[in-house]
Amino acid sequence: MAAVCLQSSVNTILLIIFLMGSDMPLILTIGPPGAGKTTWAEETFGPAWLKLERDKLRRALFGSKENYFNGPMTGKERSRVITAVARQAINSWPKHKVVCSDLNLYWFTTQHIVSMFDRRHVSLVVFDISHNKYLLRNKEREGTDDHVPAGDIHTYWQEFNSPTAWWRASEWKDRITTPETFSL
Repeated sequence: MAAVCLQSSVNTILLIIFLMGSDMPLILTIGPPGAGKTTWAEETFGPAWLKLERDKLRRALFGSKENYFNGPMTGKERSRVITAVARQAINSWPKHKVVCSDLNLYWFTTQHIVSMFDRRHVSLVVFDISHNKYLLRNKEREGTDDHVPAGDIHTYWQEFNSPTAWWRASEWKDRITTPETFSL
């Protein structure tokens, strides 16, 4: 049993070393809910690209976002499950092109995906929409699984606009683009 675990760990380390040395691109969208991140990713990237979105993984694994957030697992446990599935999908994707069309507002969740890539090949696409448009889009989502509760929507807006957001750090400045100016 110990030999199997050791071999599995060695294989994981070798895969990470391979991926970090490769020129595999990672595109991260950053923005509040309803900013158009997923729609943009679906319209911009063809079938060779793995399109990851945490909300879709939550629905697939837990049945709905509501089940995900209100189930018996802790937030840390739920996040660990989603991250493990995302990492496995990346490891298994034969084309090695990944777009993560998610909020990506929080480094503590985003870092697990970024750590699999050579940072020189990570691009950030920032969806900066007006506060009024943001609220309107959320209102249009009422009655759907994509609607964000009022308290959460304010938190996401604050996180996105925080001057200390992880993606605003100097190490990422030269990798930031917008949907309008993005190119491969």
